[in-house]
Amino acid sequence: VMLFYVGVVTLCTYVCWRLVPTQQEYYETAKAALGIPLPKPPKTLAPCQMCARACDVLRIHRLDHVASGLALGIGFCFPGFYASLAGSYGEVLFGTKGDGTRMAELYVSVNAIVGATIAPLSGTLADIFGLKAFMIFLGVLQFVGLATCGLASWPAQTICTTAMVLWSTLMNLFISRYFLLYSPPNRFGTVQGVYVVFLMLFAAPVNGAGLGATAMMPVGPDAYRIPMYFYGAFGTLGLALYAIYFHLHPPPESPPLLPEDERELAGNFG
Repeated sequence: VMLFYVGVVTLCTYVCWRLVPTQQEYYETAKAALGIPLPKPPKTLAPCQMCARACDVLRIHRLDHVASGLALGIGFCFPGFYASLAGSYGEVLFGTKGDGTRMAELYVSVNAIVGATIAPLSGTLADIFGLKAFMIFLGVLQFVGLATCGLASWPAQTICTTAMVLWSTLMNLFISRYFLLYSPPNRFGTVQGVYVVFLMLFAAPVNGAGLGATAMMPVGPDAYRIPMYFYGAFGTLGLALYAIYFHLHPPPESPPLLPEDERELAGNFG
């Protein structure tokens, strides 16, 4: 299955390399559509300055980013925990080491299938339904995982695994689409990267707490279920609250610009 997945990824990479416009083509098309050129990315790599400017962009709508970061950070802990301990959880849930191997293989197989089939369509679905519906769907996936993760049933674990893999895949897409609304095009990659770093810095210790709790509890399914129930419940609640927040506080009509970006655009008008 993984060899097939690698083959599909390699083929898709080549197709994207051939079909996706170059950066220069992107800027030329944007200029033709907007009537003015977009701010150009820096010609020299200055990581510290780039990260500082990315933080400046994030500060413009800081409350929106704190809300989304908390929701995604808490939500990420459930699939992260499940993926990290799928093999050992399968062993204690079903009773044999072979079951643990089967659970780990199930996760890998579902990840490959989702990556090869559903993930390529997710961008189109996000365009059709919008980010608010996308966030609600992430909450539904958390709830499905919460409802099935503790059941000693292979169909239930297949459903849970699918929900967790889908959540992780769609979270990455959500972040990319989210920053189309909150970042100027010339700073998109850096702003998104800085946001993800902050997100992981928040999620890592929370996820680590669950791993530590499992290690300290008596060996058995409940040592895994209790942290997963905690993560799933708070993840579902957090995503539901953020969906409400997103509805009450919609994103800006156009991405914010830093003063230097505004000056560069203004210079095109003399």
